[in-house]
Amino acid sequence: MRTQRSEKNLKALEKLQSWTATAHFVSTAWRAGSVPKAYTTDALDLAGEQVREKSGQFRQAPLLPSELRPQLPGHVERIEYIITRLAGAVKRGDKDAAAQEEQQLAVEQQVLASLRSRTRASP
Repeated sequence: MRTQRSEKNLKALEKLQSWTATAHFVSTAWRAGSVPKAYTTDALDLAGEQVREKSGQFRQAPLLPSELRPQLPGHVERIEYIITRLAGAVKRGDKDAAAQEEQQLAVEQQVLASLRSRTRASP
């Protein structure tokens, strides 16, 4: 049976995953010419703000099982940093740099998915 705490853990990680995926998706769409630069930078700025907000939530409360807690803050900080660099690449119009940052976000998305599945398995 799921506890209120485990539900809160999963929702927080889901939101973090969602904003990370949003940043990745909008950048990919920009590189493909599907969305304008202004929309992309606005979306990336918002994604960065939301990730920073989630970062604060993870620092304030022990949302994860104790064995996973040491891992999450570093990944959240890395995601924040990648999104900041990604926004900079888009603002400069540097599609090659954006592609590199997207690759790094993809790695972090996999890590978050792993942490989420491990959180889901915890009582």
